Amino acid sequence: MWKRRRTAAIIVVPVLAVVVACLRFCMPNEPVYQAKRLSIWLRGYDNPTWMADRNVDPDADIGWLTDPQADEAVRGIGTNAIPILLKMLNARDTRLTLRLLALAQKQSLIRFDYVDADHRAIEAAYAFQALGVRASNAVPQLLKIYNDKTSLASRVNILTSLGYIGPRARAAIPLMLKATADTNEFICCTGLWSLASIHSQPEIVVPVLTKFLSDIRRFVPITAAVGLEKFGPDARSATSALLESAAVQNSYLRDSSLRALSKIYAKPAWKPAVPRGRTTGYSPLKLAGIIDDLGSLCTNCESAVPALVKFLSNTNDQVRISATNALRSIDSEAAAKAGVHFWRLNPT
Repeated sequence: MWKRRRTAAIIVVPVLAVVVACLRFCMPNEPVYQAKRLSIWLRGYDNPTWMADRNVDPDADIGWLTDPQADEAVRGIGTNAIPILLKMLNARDTRLTLRLLALAQKQSLIRFDYVDADHRAIEAAYAFQALGVRASNAVPQLLKIYNDKTSLASRVNILTSLGYIGPRARAAIPLMLKATADTNEFICCTGLWSLASIHSQPEIVVPVLTKFLSDIRRFVPITAAVGLEKFGPDARSATSALLESAAVQNSYLRDSSLRALSKIYAKPAWKPAVPRGRTTGYSPLKLAGIIDDLGSLCTNCESAVPALVKFLSNTNDQVRISATNALRSIDSEAAAKAGVHFWRLNPT
């Protein structure tokens, strides 16, 4: 057995060394920061140990947690990093390369410091997050790479990179809208997140996010709710759909919807009482309180009417009473059509 492994190592190691050398030769000249090549700094994004000491507001919308030293290096290199990052996002490992890597891992004579294409794409997206709007000139190339039928990892991380560029990447909105229709849940979710992160053209994007609140897949409606939160007051038209989502059994979707409503109407008290990543139990009284607050806005909250009509048949008495009163205040005509009497109901 040992002789076979030794023979395999003798054959595989030189071949793999040639492959790695060729890949490095094909890369553009790497910029250097503090005597280290860019690719070395990017390895910091693969190491999660620094996260334990990171003081982060657990309720903040911060995107990916990143390595501060790698971020500093990327920002120090600036736009000179973009050619390398684009190359990383467009990289593909051949089947031969992957097989050689698998064989190389079975030997211990030589250690190969090789990062596969999928991980390089992730590192590139982290770097685009660090660059932000400074990378806006890369948008046309990012769109081209995406449309060249790249790997799943490349497409997900290209969409992520475009989202982190922000409003200057608005030319990518048609691509992202197309991505939301993808049957792959990762592509769909990343498309929704990126649309919200670009934060442009709410008249187009908000209805799309609203539609996906009712998607049957696990993470899609949660991503849509988080996206609506990013739009704040511009997402008022989603009020009814978010109210309905705030009453579902899925605790992550319910809490994400409450956060979105809180941001839309500038009501901090509506937010869940726990940080992001944790969930709360369903509270009919909390939902009823939100409905009462919406009712006090009167005609400024007509977008809530469809949900309020549905809440008239809610199993909880308090929710039904609050919906009745709010509907009467917001839209008396809709209330009449729903059979609501014109006296004010008070909880007992």
